[in-house]
Amino acid sequence: MRSGALVRLYRPKAVIAWAGYFTVFLDGAERGELWGDQVRVFEIAPGRHEVRVKQGWGLFQGSPTLPFEAGPGQAVEFACSRLSSVLGWADLHRATATESAKVRRYVDQAPAPRNLALPKDP
Repeated sequence: MRSGALVRLYRPKAVIAWAGYFTVFLDGAERGELWGDQVRVFEIAPGRHEVRVKQGWGLFQGSPTLPFEAGPGQAVEFACSRLSSVLGWADLHRATATESAKVRRYVDQAPAPRNLALPKDP
């Protein structure tokens, strides 16, 4: 059994192509992108954390910051609303039972995220 915890984020399919991606922030740090029809999984240390998403191209402010507690080996699941994915604004909430079932069926199928760790070549 792993000693870390997981946070899973689910976003329904974006009906409008311009909806783009949401940037995921865990504990205030940018951790990756969340595209339509995708689940992203991040390993975290057990304890108190916070998560939020922001529209990738920055027109809207993004979701409120959601605090959560994760125990060792626990997976905490969040989801974006269907309407927010259609219209392109960032919204995030604790996953419902129906959304949690979808999270377990999905795999990460999005384009490779931008490389946030390495500086660009000169």
